[in-house]
Amino acid sequence: MRKPPVLKRKMASNLQQLLIAFLVLVLILVTGGFILKGNLSKKLSALNGQLNLISAPVEIDSVLLALNSAENDFQKACLNGDPASLDAYKQAVAQSLTQVDRILKQSSQGKKAGGALVVSLNQKIAFSQQLFRLRQRFDSLMKATTAASLGIINTNTRQPRISRYKADTLVSTKDVSSNAGFFTRLKDAIRNKTTVKVMTIREKAAANAGRLSPSQQANLQQVVRSLNKQYTLMGRSSQQLIANNLQMLSELRQMTEHVRKAESEARQKLQENILQQYHYITANMDRFTNVGMALLLLFTLLLIFYVQSSMRAEREYLQENERAVLLAGQKSEILAIMSHEIRNKLTAINGAIFMLKRSDLEPEQLKKVESVGYSSSLLLETVNNVLDVSKIEHGSMEILRNQPFRPLVALKEAVEAMRFSAEKNGLETVLNLVGDEEMVVNGDALRLKQVVINIMGNAIKFTKSGGITISGRLNNELQHPTLLVTITDTGIGIDATEQSKLFTRYYQGGKDEHKPGTGLGLYLCRRLIELQGGTIQLKSKLGEGSTVEFVIPYQSV
Repeated sequence: MRKPPVLKRKMASNLQQLLIAFLVLVLILVTGGFILKGNLSKKLSALNGQLNLISAPVEIDSVLLALNSAENDFQKACLNGDPASLDAYKQAVAQSLTQVDRILKQSSQGKKAGGALVVSLNQKIAFSQQLFRLRQRFDSLMKATTAASLGIINTNTRQPRISRYKADTLVSTKDVSSNAGFFTRLKDAIRNKTTVKVMTIREKAAANAGRLSPSQQANLQQVVRSLNKQYTLMGRSSQQLIANNLQMLSELRQMTEHVRKAESEARQKLQENILQQYHYITANMDRFTNVGMALLLLFTLLLIFYVQSSMRAEREYLQENERAVLLAGQKSEILAIMSHEIRNKLTAINGAIFMLKRSDLEPEQLKKVESVGYSSSLLLETVNNVLDVSKIEHGSMEILRNQPFRPLVALKEAVEAMRFSAEKNGLETVLNLVGDEEMVVNGDALRLKQVVINIMGNAIKFTKSGGITISGRLNNELQHPTLLVTITDTGIGIDATEQSKLFTRYYQGGKDEHKPGTGLGLYLCRRLIELQGGTIQLKSKLGEGSTVEFVIPYQSV
């Protein structure tokens, strides 16, 4: 069963729409793929950055070792009174504070503990500075307290030998092993064992009682009291510093444990979050890929189906087209045969009418015979046009016969043949010829006359008053002789929207005038001129008449 043409056109339209939709889908998928790839790259870069932000385990032990080293520097400063050791102690504590501050900034959970630690370390530095000043004052008093300073030596008494008096109060230092670590010293501090203590206190008041005056004894007692006071202050400061050290170390341990725990929890949560985001990204990628592949597969199947349907419809269309061409050829052949038979009969009828006009007829009878002759002439013209069009469509018309003729003379004969019809309708006919009328060219004089007669007949049909002007110019200046013919009438004209249709088949201008015709005359003129290598054009305004101009090139003899 053959599909109707409407269904075939619909299938072809659907195929085109499907192809466009397929291309749009591919474009959307490719664009979406690039966008998704960019977003995934950004998210993966962000995840990589978050992984890089996961800090390494906090190096609390290094902070403790730095504080232990600083404590050793402080002990050396206290024992030796060396300012350089005190500066090294301050610098080590400052570096430890900086490292602790950095650790606390990395940990969002250790802000409170960090503040307490900073306060403890600052207090330790203050107490250490105070203790160091007390030790310096004590050492200065020790160095300044001599027999000479106390006025014990009698400068007026001659001594047989010079003897050096020692300080009334002797301070000895207990030897501590250099291998003892920070925690050992910290344990000793907890047990209230100080490395700096008074080992022996000798007062020589009894031995020197006989040699010291009361004022000297008073000075000596005052110096001893001052030394005892300074030593007591130094011991208290040392104990307070030790207690502050213990508190600071305890808080530091608590803080480090808290920071370690917080960092571990944060790292675990961050890893879980990164893993979830990674699974989410991969799930979206898989989902997009699956949907895209499914759509591509679906559209591919539909496209294959419609392509097969289109190919089948195209084959059927070609078969139908061949069949239609064959039928059209048969129809044209039948029409040509019928037209030829009709023309033969019409020729006989026209001959009989011509003979009847030459007989003796009454005016009323002659009028009727002329009416029959006019109708027969129109019918014969229609049949001739149908036959000519049929020949042109089948390519069997002989145009270029290359027979010598005079173009201007042939044009003049065609105009004279139509002059009677124009004058019968009350129209004036003007002919203007430019060029050598005796010039001979090779061409088809019959087809030139046929074109001029058809155009003039059309002009006479649609012109009620005025006239028709025919101009002919034979130009021999070019390589080939060219005939330019212009036919202008004062008829009803034609609208600009209908001018392009005037030289088509079966089109009739001025339908409101109800003029007889088949609509093949001007189409036949255009085809005859084009077959001879020429061109034709129309210039017209509604209500102002029309001008038809055509050019036909010929060959020189």
